[in-house]
Amino acid sequence: MLAPVADFAIGLHRRMLERREEASCADLRCTLASSVPESLDPALAELSHPVGCHRSSRWLNWILQNAFDTDRGNRKHLFFIHDRPDRLVAYFITRVKIHERPSHRGSEALLVGSVLDWGVFDPHTINQKRLWLMATNTLTAEGVDVVEICDMSPDADVPFGFRKYGRHWMVLYSSPTGPTIDKGAMSHWRVRQIDGDSGLS
Repeated sequence: MLAPVADFAIGLHRRMLERREEASCADLRCTLASSVPESLDPALAELSHPVGCHRSSRWLNWILQNAFDTDRGNRKHLFFIHDRPDRLVAYFITRVKIHERPSHRGSEALLVGSVLDWGVFDPHTINQKRLWLMATNTLTAEGVDVVEICDMSPDADVPFGFRKYGRHWMVLYSSPTGPTIDKGAMSHWRVRQIDGDSGLS
């Protein structure tokens, strides 16, 4: 009996997100791309933090073209964001995946949209929250049931209609000669969901 009410609420939320993007991102253009050009490597290198994983056109293209599974219902997409002068100001990578049994509660299969990776080249033009909004709308346009975004910052500004839920675990090993891992300085880290097994799942 509650299903029609939930469907209406979800549909309303999606329409509100679309309207919010129209208002806050009117000066930006989001386009689907097939691959990352090598010319973007210098900008990708500048995204590095004191602690972060490798980024290059070669590595991102390899992630986009390879996966652990061959289910045709699962797909990954690369999007570029340009401003009015047609400068590339950001990018993001999404994944759509069918989860047959998403939880131990025995829920029905869900089509989950994930924002695997993103990078902002011009923070004066677009911030992380606006990028998440654009990524969410591209995923909802694909008909996903839910959108997940995993972020390192515990005090990240949650987008409208989202709530913090659960954790995404990732194991990183430091070499004996590598830097000391300071758990209290997570804001200096740049680790995305794509850096773990999720990048190929």
